[in-house]
Amino acid sequence: MHFRQANSATLNVTDTEGTTTVRYDGGGMGAIFNTIPGRTALSLGVNADRKPAAVKVSDFTGVVGQIVFDGQRVPLWNFIVNERCEGSFPKTGTPAMETALQRGFLFRDGYAQVKPNGLMYDVRKFNIQVNFATYSESGLIYFRGDPNTKDFVSIELVEGHVVLQFYLGGRSKLRLDDDQRSVSYSFLMVDRTATVLCKLKRSDMACILFRWFDYHIQWKGFYGCIRSVSHGYGQKIDIAKANKSLHVEDGCVETNGRLTTADRVISFSGRGVFEMQGFAFGVDSSLAFNFLTESANAVLFYESNQLKSRRRRQVAEKEFFAAYLSSGHLVVHLGTGRSFSVTLETENVYNDGRLHAVFIRRQKNGVSLFVNDHLMDTVSFPSSDTIGSLQFVLFLGGLGKSDAPADELPVTNPLTGCLSDFFLNFKRLSLIPQYLENAQLGYCVSVFSDGLYGKAHE
Repeated sequence: MHFRQANSATLNVTDTEGTTTVRYDGGGMGAIFNTIPGRTALSLGVNADRKPAAVKVSDFTGVVGQIVFDGQRVPLWNFIVNERCEGSFPKTGTPAMETALQRGFLFRDGYAQVKPNGLMYDVRKFNIQVNFATYSESGLIYFRGDPNTKDFVSIELVEGHVVLQFYLGGRSKLRLDDDQRSVSYSFLMVDRTATVLCKLKRSDMACILFRWFDYHIQWKGFYGCIRSVSHGYGQKIDIAKANKSLHVEDGCVETNGRLTTADRVISFSGRGVFEMQGFAFGVDSSLAFNFLTESANAVLFYESNQLKSRRRRQVAEKEFFAAYLSSGHLVVHLGTGRSFSVTLETENVYNDGRLHAVFIRRQKNGVSLFVNDHLMDTVSFPSSDTIGSLQFVLFLGGLGKSDAPADELPVTNPLTGCLSDFFLNFKRLSLIPQYLENAQLGYCVSVFSDGLYGKAHE
């Protein structure tokens, strides 16, 4: 913290061991430094060719938790975008990202229960139209049921496919899957393309299933936007008037026509996993993220060609990138080929419940690990192979029901704590889950939070 009074200045630096104070008194000029709205610029770091001669360094790698001027907090992302800063304002002369708040409701693995009162419903002939956007592979989109007759209709995502199920009364059931192709009188339409399915008549044993059939409805896992729901006779369901709801927000954010999110924090309960699209980590690449935990052994992130998909295991030459805590020490393990891999490890332990910033930099002949802007380890890594791709699955905070080879990820304990602010090559990675379980997106719920993520929730 820096104070100025007249011609004197005081700098206080506080850490776990106490406060160090440096004071300058007298000399210099008595000019008043003040901000001019619209003209004064604040810089975190500075270009080397523009820094004053008295400033000895220009690069900063780390995390800034808070900036306050005369009691007024400066928004941390209220900066101009450049090659090394993911700010809120684009550079002059560059096209802005077309980000807009769209009509709809964002579901974070939650639900909205709407009363059917007043909705006309004819089981003999009706239609359901759902407009949605999601990156989730599985989850429930729509369900309507009668508790008395047990009739129901559901629309789900199952491993990326849209599935429609009916209980038609009596002993007949029906399941329509957009991945199937066969002659039909009933059909399911996805993006106006008719997917023809099985005949809706009792004599067709391939379509009509019988008692004790397990529906396997995907009740959980949908993270995405439901823009609208039309139900019979053109009636629209008003989600805003839901009788009950959980983890549902009004409005969906889209960037260049694709669903996105401004969330930067994920919290884990010690038995969860957050899966998202992987990334490529090539030569001259960097990855940055923050973590906060008291777990001594835990997965932070992991991607591998051995686990390209949740539905199948790949057998190929090893290609992996992992970070985990082992007895409180931060370990980074990455490799290409059948036997070429390197490990970076810190001497210090970081499971102290405080926020820590990690920066991993890969250059032509080596990999370096920084924690809280301090170099912790560096190793030779002469391989020019790229690790990972967009087809990989990036596991955060755990592995869920998946298994990782022990020589790639020796620690598989789920994380209790929080991860945040993932940056690849100084560009923020959008936290869009393909699958999540026992993980909360948007805030840190750890009771030992130090406040940098906001108020801790119990």
